[in-house]
Amino acid sequence: MTVLRVTDLTVRYARDVHAVRDVSFTVGAGEALGIVGESGSGKTALALALMGLLPDSAHVAGSVRLRGDELTGRSDAELSRIRGNDLSMIFQDPLSALTPVRTVGDQIAETVLIHSRGTRAVARARAVELLELVGLPGATRLARAYPHELSGGMRQRVMIAMAIANEPAVLIADEPTTALDATVQAQVLDVLRAAQDATGAAIVLISHDMGVVAGFADRVMVMHAGRAVEQGPVERIYRRPVTPYTAALLRSVPRIGEPSVPRAGVERSRRPVVLEVDGLVRHYPLYKGSLLRRRAGTIRALDGVGFDVREGETLALVGESGSGKTTTLMEILRLRLSSPQGGRDVQVVFQDPYASLNPRMRVASILAEPLTTHGVATSRVGGRVEELLEMVGLGPEHARRFPHGLSGGEAQRVGIARALALEPRLLLLDEPLAALDVSVQADVMALLEKLRERLGLAYLFVAHDLAVVHRIADRVAVMYMGRIVEIGSVVDVYGAPAHPYTRALLDAVPLPDPVLERRRRPVLLQGEPPDPASPSPGCRFRSRCPRYATLTAVGRRLCEEHEPVSRPLRPGDDADQAVACHHPLVEAKARP
Repeated sequence: MTVLRVTDLTVRYARDVHAVRDVSFTVGAGEALGIVGESGSGKTALALALMGLLPDSAHVAGSVRLRGDELTGRSDAELSRIRGNDLSMIFQDPLSALTPVRTVGDQIAETVLIHSRGTRAVARARAVELLELVGLPGATRLARAYPHELSGGMRQRVMIAMAIANEPAVLIADEPTTALDATVQAQVLDVLRAAQDATGAAIVLISHDMGVVAGFADRVMVMHAGRAVEQGPVERIYRRPVTPYTAALLRSVPRIGEPSVPRAGVERSRRPVVLEVDGLVRHYPLYKGSLLRRRAGTIRALDGVGFDVREGETLALVGESGSGKTTTLMEILRLRLSSPQGGRDVQVVFQDPYASLNPRMRVASILAEPLTTHGVATSRVGGRVEELLEMVGLGPEHARRFPHGLSGGEAQRVGIARALALEPRLLLLDEPLAALDVSVQADVMALLEKLRERLGLAYLFVAHDLAVVHRIADRVAVMYMGRIVEIGSVVDVYGAPAHPYTRALLDAVPLPDPVLERRRRPVLLQGEPPDPASPSPGCRFRSRCPRYATLTAVGRRLCEEHEPVSRPLRPGDDADQAVACHHPLVEAKARP
C-alpha cells in the first residue's frame, strides 16, 4: 500500500534558483527508498519540503500526499500536528537537532506527550522503552543524560527513538550516518532496520554513501541538479544504470571488495626513511571543579605509537573517532615545526578546505604566503604560483578568486598546492576527502597519486573511510585508544586481518553492491570504547572483542592481566605486518 505519493514537486528559492524540479515518486508501507546524488542535487531540499520545514522565502509547488491527504499548502500549525506523529525525520547532525539544556529522556517524552493524551509518567516510561528498543544499554540512566554526555552514535540512536516514538507512517532519514565511524554507522543502520520492523514505517533514506543505500534500500532514486534522473529497484540501478550520470557516480565509489595489488617499484626495505616515529606519547591531565581544580585522571590520547614512512609511499592511519589518528598528525607537525628545515620538509592538508584557507585572500596570495615567509625571492614567487596551480590541475584564472568562489574540490586542490609550495618530502593529510562528493574524491585521489609519483612524496594519510584507504594507501596502521594494534601492507591487512578490531572495522564497511552487501554476514562491533581516562588493565579492546568471549579461562586471563605488545607476524620480513593481540586471527609464521 502506498503511504507517500509525491507528484511534480518543485522547490524554488528565488526567481531562477530551482532546488528541486518536478520530482515524482511513491513509497509503500514497510518499503525503503534511497535517494542519492552529489551535494547540491536537491536531496535535503526535497526532504525539508516533505516535512514542511522550508523557509518562508521558498516557493513549493506540486503535490505531497500522506495516506491520501494533501500536505502541500497546509499551514505550519496543521503540519505541526502531523510532524513527529505520522511523518518524522532523523536529521544529519543530532547534536544540533537536540536541545542541549534538557535531558534526552525529557525530549523523547515531550514528543510522546504532544501527540497523545497520556500522563508525563507514562511518557517518560515510553522514553525508556524507546531507548531500549534502539539498543542503548542502561536506558533508565541514559534517559537522565544530556546530549553532550553521549557519543555521536548514541545521540543518533536518541534521534531514531524520538522519530519512531509515535509509530509514524513515513520516516525520513537525512544522511543519518554521515558523521559516524564505520562501526557506529553499521550499528545505527541495524537500529534503523529494527525500528522499521517494529513500526512498519516507510523509510526515505537520503545519503551520499552508495554502500549504505545498497544494503538498506529496496528502491533508489538518483538526483542531479534538482531532478530525479533515474529511479528503480536497487539491484537494477546498481547493476544496469541507464543514465551516464548514475554510471559515473557508481564508478567513482571506492570499494574494498576488489583484490589489492601491490604497487610496482623499489622494494620497501631499500627506500630511505622519510619519517620515523618511536614511542610517541601524548597524555592530557583531566581536572574537576571550576574554582578548586583537582587532578581527576589522565587521558591517554597517545600511548607509545611507533611507525615509519618511506620515500614514495602512503601510510594510512585508521580507527574510530578518539583513537588518536589526528593527535598523531598534530604531534608530528608540532615536533617537526620546532626546526626551520622540519617545517619545510613536512606540510599538512586539512579536512575542511574552506576553514583552512583565509577567506580574505585571493588564491594567488594564499599560495605566495609560504614562499615569501620562507624567503623566496619576489621575482620567483609569481612563476612558482603558476607552477603550483598547473601542478594541481587549476588554471591561471583561479589565481584571482577568493576561496568562496571555488568548489569543494577546487578549494582542496588549492590546499594541496599550498602544502607543496616549499617542496616538502612528507605530506600529512587529515581526512582530506571527507568533505567531498564521491566523484570529486576520485579526482583528488587521482591527483594525489599523480603528485606522489611525479615528486616522490610520502604521505601520512588519516581517514575513517577504509574503502578510500584501500584505493590510495600502500600500508595501513590501525589505531585503538591511542595505540597501534595492527600495521602492515594494505594487501596483507585487508586480505587477512590479524587483529579482531581490524576485522570488525572491515566488516562494518558497506559494499556498494546490493547483492554482495545483503549476502554477507558481518560481525558487528558492539558497545562504545572504554573511558580513555581510565583504561582497564590488560587488553583495552577486550570489552568489545568478539574473540574474547570464545576463549578458555586461561586465554581470557591473559587478555585481562597483560597488555599485548606489537609483534611481527612474519619475523625477518622488515616487520611488514605486526599485530598487538594475544590471540591474533592470523598465526605468525616465517616467510618461505
